[in-house]
Amino acid sequence: MRQHKKAWLVVVAAMVVLAGCGSSSGSKSSGSGGSSGGSSGGSSGGSPISIMQITQPVVNGQDLSLGVRAAVDAINASGGIEGHKIKFTFCQDGSPPLGDPNTSANCARQAVQNGDAAIVGAFTIYDTNMFPILTAGHIPLIVGPSGDPNDATNTDAFPVTESGFPILVGQAEVLAQQAHCKKIGVITLGGIPSTTDIVDSVDAGAKEAGAAVAAPSLVTPTTTDFSPSIAKLSGEGVDCVVDGFPTTAQTQPILEAIKSSGTNMRMSVNIDVLTKSAIASIGPLLNGVYGSDSAYENALAGTDDTADATPQEAAMISNMQKYQPGALAQNHSDYPGYASMMVFEAAVKNVIAAKQPVTAENVLDALNHLQISTGIVPPLNFGQAGAIKAQPRMFDSMINFFVVKNGKLVALTHNNYDTAPALNHYPHG
Repeated sequence: MRQHKKAWLVVVAAMVVLAGCGSSSGSKSSGSGGSSGGSSGGSSGGSPISIMQITQPVVNGQDLSLGVRAAVDAINASGGIEGHKIKFTFCQDGSPPLGDPNTSANCARQAVQNGDAAIVGAFTIYDTNMFPILTAGHIPLIVGPSGDPNDATNTDAFPVTESGFPILVGQAEVLAQQAHCKKIGVITLGGIPSTTDIVDSVDAGAKEAGAAVAAPSLVTPTTTDFSPSIAKLSGEGVDCVVDGFPTTAQTQPILEAIKSSGTNMRMSVNIDVLTKSAIASIGPLLNGVYGSDSAYENALAGTDDTADATPQEAAMISNMQKYQPGALAQNHSDYPGYASMMVFEAAVKNVIAAKQPVTAENVLDALNHLQISTGIVPPLNFGQAGAIKAQPRMFDSMINFFVVKNGKLVALTHNNYDTAPALNHYPHG
């Protein structure tokens, strides 16, 4: 049984529903490290508020800026936040596939120079490189799905969904619980900031679900042949493997290596990055692949079943259709970006209600006291530590389970699962 939505409603400091009406000046994506203004506005109600989004490079046809853009366009079309239009800048943190830490830092410096009130909908594995710069400028980082381990501990980070680490916990748990795997391994990149956390998260999920774990297979960003990895894991008795990559670029070659090996090894992926175009491109190889993903309030996101959408989700989908239709073609990978803008809007409204100027420092203070039910992601309370002891800034630890059947994502249940117990029981894997 899925958890009833009423159990997730809380008394909130601000309840935000973005309404889609009118038109908006569009905002165009820039190249690596660049930026462009969009929806810059300015109105009789007040001066524009500047924000920036910093994300990983666009890969696999997945543009993680579209959710933020749709929300900005909808806000500006309705007159702005209490009359203040939003001036949006997009900064891509380097070249595919992983971006570049120096470019991320340069994006942060540009945000300080711009006088941006916040970084909104960020998704990069190099937040660590930005924190010293943003902290000095008192600029909060409102994160979509966290890609950097330090997002879970840094007091200037405000993740609106669980990080990739609970998703990896969920991948291991779904393999043990649904695919009945006995020993689980992971293939992922070695030598990046999150390598240890990726491996530890898979191990924690497997152990919590009663499965054994194998030593990870660590590869380089240029690896294209995963046959040695599959052979290594199979030789250690692994019957299920977690695809521990931040994109789907490696999903097909891993599946091809499994097929060529002649084993019955099962696999899980991060459903968040498995777009409809990726599913179509990879084809039948994906059938039977399991996965976990961010928890959304209707527990159906990523499937074609939207009949039970919350009012806020319905408004979001309408705004995406109107302003950024490409967002919906990516499944729901842009939902966190949209929810990040709802969080930012709520904080700004509180700043204005307190008759304070909308500065980054005042927005940061407002966020530190904010409780909000967006109707898209589970309720957030930034005023207290999250449920994961070692990750106190992880305010949402819920995930959902999926499987690919006949080219479509199917929710295994409509229940969202809490990964906090696994990460608390096995904080180091």
